[in-house]
Amino acid sequence: AAPYAEGTDDMSLNRYYGSLLLSLTDDLNLILGMSLVDYENKGVSWGVSTDSTEDGGSPYLGFTWKVADDTNLYASYSDIYQPQYYLDQNLIPLGSAEGRSYEMGIKKSFNDNLIISLAAFKTEQENLQEFVEYGDGDGVEGEQAGLSLKRRISCRGGTVSGTLSPSAAACVFSPALDQ
Repeated sequence: AAPYAEGTDDMSLNRYYGSLLLSLTDDLNLILGMSLVDYENKGVSWGVSTDSTEDGGSPYLGFTWKVADDTNLYASYSDIYQPQYYLDQNLIPLGSAEGRSYEMGIKKSFNDNLIISLAAFKTEQENLQEFVEYGDGDGVEGEQAGLSLKRRISCRGGTVSGTLSPSAAACVFSPALDQ
């Protein structure tokens, strides 16, 4: 059997987002959103075409509830829609990975721009390509709880914010727009 040439891929992925914040009461907000995907791929993997064109979307639903000064409870649900160009064990394109994501938590802010949040997450995905072996992408399910600290400091020329959590740390400078 002749060896296969390396794979090629020319992919275009565009996402469009929109959301609507509805204030149901002074303390309760409903957030409705949608993410739309426009995907096109032209490629070859293991000598087989991975060409595909897909359009899809993911709705989002969430709420925030102010339970005390500077303290909010929140929850959200969203669909997951992620085009992918991987092949299964029979060298047939898998198609898009799809699933659901859930999150709920509490956030407390303090006068010195410190925010503490505690949250629980759950994600379910089907048809997700797995690198362990050629498989049919049966799916993945994951649960996680998290605690994060966030601090924002105003300074000359903008703001600096930092986030610290068990899985990540980040620091971002945002320049002021009024200069």
